[in-house]
Amino acid sequence: MISLTQVTATSVALGIILVILTVLMGFLRHREEVQQFFEDRKKFIEFAGKLPGPRTLPLLGNALALIDGDRAIFTLSKISREMNGMTFRIWLGPLLKVVVPDPDDIQILITSTKSANKDDIYRMMEPGIIGALINANGSIYKAQKKLIQPMLNGSLVMDRFTKLFNFKSQTLVRQLEEKIGGGEFDVRDYLAFYLGDITFETLLGRSALLENGQVTPFLAETQIALHATTYRMARPWFYPYSIFRLTKLGSEYEEIIKRAHEFMDNEISAAMRNHKPATTEDIINMPTLHFLVDYMIKTNEITPENIRYQLINLFLGIFETVEGVACLMVLMIAMHPEVQRKAREKVLAVFKNETINEPETKQLHYVDMVIRETIRLFPVGPILPRKTTGDIKLSTCTVPKNCCVMMLPFAAHRDPKHWTEPDKFIPERFSPENSKDRHPFAYVPFSGGPRSCVGPRYAMILLKVMISSILRSYKLTTTMKLENLKLFTHVSTRSADGHKIFIERIKS
Repeated sequence: MISLTQVTATSVALGIILVILTVLMGFLRHREEVQQFFEDRKKFIEFAGKLPGPRTLPLLGNALALIDGDRAIFTLSKISREMNGMTFRIWLGPLLKVVVPDPDDIQILITSTKSANKDDIYRMMEPGIIGALINANGSIYKAQKKLIQPMLNGSLVMDRFTKLFNFKSQTLVRQLEEKIGGGEFDVRDYLAFYLGDITFETLLGRSALLENGQVTPFLAETQIALHATTYRMARPWFYPYSIFRLTKLGSEYEEIIKRAHEFMDNEISAAMRNHKPATTEDIINMPTLHFLVDYMIKTNEITPENIRYQLINLFLGIFETVEGVACLMVLMIAMHPEVQRKAREKVLAVFKNETINEPETKQLHYVDMVIRETIRLFPVGPILPRKTTGDIKLSTCTVPKNCCVMMLPFAAHRDPKHWTEPDKFIPERFSPENSKDRHPFAYVPFSGGPRSCVGPRYAMILLKVMISSILRSYKLTTTMKLENLKLFTHVSTRSADGHKIFIERIKS
């Protein structure tokens, strides 16, 4: 029988071999970058020697401790607690990562133009997404954000989106009726399609249902692709795509990406065939695809390939992040009856008709607190890797140019120095009186600074309309407990145990 020691030794040996192969292949393909790497490495080794951090293995560094990419954030948070919330270092093979959990230093990094660039680790999203908002830098990123942000966050489009959210939420409420009086079920089975459908309507102007009535596999395959990406990010020996694609997971990822590209290319081709010159009023009511096609034809500044990557990026940015928050928010409300009672009371005081408009969503102050507390415990972007373009002075050190800094909102959101009983779900901590003296960067819901999220307003209104519609109709309960919840992360934080609830109709 093969012992655990033998298996571990084999894994280490394989990892060492693959690291060596990775370095050799990288040298052959990117000589100038490799030369820069070795120039930086001497500087990084000297700098890292001044920082605290966990013990390392030869060649592998801390890679084995972080090899479960979906749960690496929890390992980093554990190390952060051991370091008392101070900045520390880890090594992924030969790559230095400076981990920053402290809100003072997070503030410096988020607001500095010297740390506005995404780290090279975002290249692991290639070939699925190339040069889009999530992994573009510099002038390319700025131009893209300027183009896209008004389509998701502008005042002129919010009325259209709010009407869409209301319509889809009413459909969701009707679909949930079949679970009344039944057993416990995973609410994600319903919310995934609901939010995927809204995302499709927002971006493509069509439903997520295929002509045969089946849900597009695009939704389910997103999770597989994201798992493959985080898996690869945690393993430096798989950074070369030519090696990763040889693995079973890499092969599956490649097939998913081919299907995603083909799907989006077909949508873009159809939009181009049916294109008509748009007026300003037309643009306000356009799905993002048609807006981008119109912009491409009028300016010739982007290509169909650019549009494809941007749409996939935006799909992840909307569906993956909002779905994670929505599922966990419903679960938290089911776990906390008093929170549910207060939220329903406030909803009923505002919700006078079948639908709710955008100005009315601004009156849902307690629901807003519930959403923010959900994001605090289960952050969107629990880790934010950036690459410095110049030396940056933090409270305990000066990070050199070309270094990867990994801000850790997950740890900052649970730091007892800034949060009383940080592992409990207490929406009232976001009331004005409880928030006024809190560090402004102890809570980082949508990143911030030059790389802030392009659609926070869209997301907040969607979540308010959704949960308000549910609370008007149903009482939620669950047997699940917050303290027993197992989590994992992709773009956002998610429950590995599902989101099992019971529902019953609210008595008139």
